[in-house]
Amino acid sequence: MSTDDFSWEKVYSYWKHFIEEYSYKSISEQNFEKIMIKPQLNSNLNIGTEIIDWWPTSEVEYRTKKLNDRGILGADWDTVIGIKRTAEMLWSNKESSEKQALIWISAGLNEILSHLPEEWRGDSYRLIYRINLNIMKEMSDRSMWSWHGSTRNFLPITVNKFMELYSKPNEIYNLINIVAVDNSLSRNAWTLVYVSREEDDLA
Repeated sequence: MSTDDFSWEKVYSYWKHFIEEYSYKSISEQNFEKIMIKPQLNSNLNIGTEIIDWWPTSEVEYRTKKLNDRGILGADWDTVIGIKRTAEMLWSNKESSEKQALIWISAGLNEILSHLPEEWRGDSYRLIYRINLNIMKEMSDRSMWSWHGSTRNFLPITVNKFMELYSKPNEIYNLINIVAVDNSLSRNAWTLVYVSREEDDLA
């Protein structure tokens, strides 16, 4: 393949096509749900402010109620650090659909590389690695955050659990198709949330 085959412009064009095909949403549509929690009578139990997280969609209402009822004591869950980092990166770049695409795609590719099946080694691995390297450089050139080098989980839906759905990628088109499907699965099953207190929202 030529260097042009790995250009960000080409990757991004495929991404926009697949995301709008699978999610039936515009590429520029916002991902975050804003959740306001009422202050507690005991101020020591108030949650923090401007909390970025990723919650299972089926638990958004339940978790919101727990925080409203018990404040910080209701937060009896932990989000994996790498997944939370992805959410924070997406929030920091929420005004740019292109920067968010860089994060989504790199998270998906890093997820694949962290859980690479044996049959994907060789040419498929080199394809994934090279495209991700180019995307990470694009992020660096735009002064965007990245993940810690030891991170192994980037998305709430991990690629290896769904690997049987896919054939081995040999072209950029096929690879971005896979990443877009994983994106759709993550966004359908999990919700990106911005959590803060009502009083802070009014301030």
